[in-house]
Amino acid sequence: ITSLSIFIFSTIPVKLLKIAKNLKILYVEDDINLQNNMLNILENFFSDIYVADNGKEGLDIFKDNINTESNFDIVISDLDMPEIDGFEMCSQILETKPDQKIIITTAFATKENINKLVEQNIEVLKVLEKPIKMNQFIIILLELLKK
Repeated sequence: ITSLSIFIFSTIPVKLLKIAKNLKILYVEDDINLQNNMLNILENFFSDIYVADNGKEGLDIFKDNINTESNFDIVISDLDMPEIDGFEMCSQILETKPDQKIIITTAFATKENINKLVEQNIEVLKVLEKPIKMNQFIIILLELLKK
């Protein structure tokens, strides 16, 4: 058990951890180092995590799972990615499933990017600036899981 695990499990109610374990997550990130770091965090909460290396792969995975018994509960995605960027991927996801919960992670949480999300009618739960702070991420997960 890591100190991170001890921190997580000592600060989050067991009931919320149980809820999170049953959720299906799609995580889309093109930076392999960031992807691995975030996966280490996500695996403390979720057991059903799908990972994509770019927006096209993320969209393909999303569409492959849209008609299954369990759709994705949360999509966590970067914005600046090859092939299809996060803006386009999220836009297409919301066309398919308008109530999809999306969290954006980006190193570029600029006014321009936030405005672009708004202009393209991409409704997201939260925009997290990289590097992601663990306590901030936990608070967002708690808010999300309480809904």
